[in-house]
Amino acid sequence: MSYTVLARKYRPKKLSELFGQENLVQTLKNAIEINRVHHAFIFTGTRGVGKTTTARILALSLNCTGKDGSGKETVDPCLECDSCKDILSFRHPDVIEIDAASNTGVDSARDIIESSKYPPMVGRYKIYIIDEVHMLSKSAFNALLKTLEEPHSFIKFIFATTEFNKIPITISSRCQKFFLQNLTQDELFANLQSITSRENISCGEEVLRQIAKMARGSARDSLSILDQAISLSQDGKIDIKIIEDMTKCGNLSFGEEILSHIFDANLQEALNTSENAIQSGIGISGILSDMIEIIAKMMHSICTKTDEKEVAKLLEKLKSSDNFSVQILDRMYQVILNSSHFAQNINEKSVLDTLIIRLSYIQKIPSIDDLVSSLIKEN
Repeated sequence: MSYTVLARKYRPKKLSELFGQENLVQTLKNAIEINRVHHAFIFTGTRGVGKTTTARILALSLNCTGKDGSGKETVDPCLECDSCKDILSFRHPDVIEIDAASNTGVDSARDIIESSKYPPMVGRYKIYIIDEVHMLSKSAFNALLKTLEEPHSFIKFIFATTEFNKIPITISSRCQKFFLQNLTQDELFANLQSITSRENISCGEEVLRQIAKMARGSARDSLSILDQAISLSQDGKIDIKIIEDMTKCGNLSFGEEILSHIFDANLQEALNTSENAIQSGIGISGILSDMIEIIAKMMHSICTKTDEKEVAKLLEKLKSSDNFSVQILDRMYQVILNSSHFAQNINEKSVLDTLIIRLSYIQKIPSIDDLVSSLIKEN
């Protein structure tokens, strides 16, 4: 029997199983219970937070017929009727999933318009789930406008996208919009703890928290990392050494380790970490994104005088330097942000190494305020 990856095996099938999206869940539950389900939705958010999963759950809720075949729309689909089984196995004739990335043209939109004229064959509703909808061409979007504004009562459109800003306002204004949040590390940890218990996988809290941290807000990524760790383990036991081998930088992310060496004024070790990151196949965009997030948390912690456990050690190192200030962090943030614009077009190692060198010397460069003060004194 073929193996089913954890991300698919434990994919939520009911609204009650979704976690980390309370507002979305409550709104959809209320709409279903009072029979006020909108005809078009946009679910947007980063990868692995539940956009397509929510779309499929909504399709289940709207087309479930109950075990006896006489059920109505429900927030708790039975998962046993023919309709539920067909949706779960991707063979329901009235739940049409379309990948906009490979169906970008106006012809695909015209096919949708034409088929939407006809009532569902077996279901209560004919539901179109269009993934990565922002990939549709301008002509395709324009073709959908009229159908999206005045669809038949039996039609539902559900759009999923990671780039909401690319969807024309003429489309988004005709839809109910839901912005799915990145999952917190505590939410991911609790989910991982539940799944490892059900899978009889032995691993400590430190391991699960590190996986939750590495997932960066994505439930799917956390389960993919767990799957990989299980494959590396022996007898279903995962220790922190396995996670360290996977990341090749111990308990720190590559971005965090690079910043740690920079704050220690250890340029060579920072460059060595850069080399390890590139050799490990870690994309530079992920490293830069990690560094930006860390510095943003450091600035927030300093300005609001609150404790950020994740960056506490880095803050201690930075505060011990001779030229510590929020302005220094702001300049580092801007330098990293500017480098991210070139990361995909130039040799990755060159970009990362040059960035590290610039960050290492940034504390030695006087600020504009210091230069102005110096000029005033000289005059």
